[in-house]
Amino acid sequence: MASGNLGNASATISLFNTPFMKALDASKKAFVRVASDMSKVGKFFTASGAVFTAPMLAAAQTFATYGSNLNDMAGRTATGVEVLQELGYAAEQSGASLGDVESAVTKMNRSVALLQQGSSAAQNAFADIGLSADSLKGLSTEEQFKLIADRIGSIQDPALRTQTAIKLLGGSGQKLQNMFAGGAAGIILLCHLALT
Repeated sequence: MASGNLGNASATISLFNTPFMKALDASKKAFVRVASDMSKVGKFFTASGAVFTAPMLAAAQTFATYGSNLNDMAGRTATGVEVLQELGYAAEQSGASLGDVESAVTKMNRSVALLQQGSSAAQNAFADIGLSADSLKGLSTEEQFKLIADRIGSIQDPALRTQTAIKLLGGSGQKLQNMFAGGAAGIILLCHLALT
């Protein structure tokens, strides 16, 4: 009995030492290595996918937010989205921003409303650039802005030009003076460039 068990043990040991078993063990190790490498490749592609996908998702989110902000801004300024985009582009070309345009247009709308209500301060401020309630009546917000910008841009004295821009358009009016330098024609040209 004992010798039979010894024979089985001897046969088992010699079976594990056969070239077949050694090859099988080597194949098993190679398979584990390949599986590990494939796992690493999978992780690499997952990470790469995130690297490529994340910026596209961020860009889409930024674009959606920008569009939403632009719609909100259009509502606040009583100006069309396209007009704001064009004026924003014109402002950026002259060192200002879309936010400056929004602030200036908002202040202009208040100034024009005061002018229409007969405010003597508003009448004097607009008279300084040769405008009255009648000259602005019936014009769109965009047309009013371009007309006022044209008049401000034509003031030769830099100090008076700055003072007038601030009176009619607030602090942002001062930031937009480079945009006003070419008058309404310059703004229209810059707005046209925004479309091309």
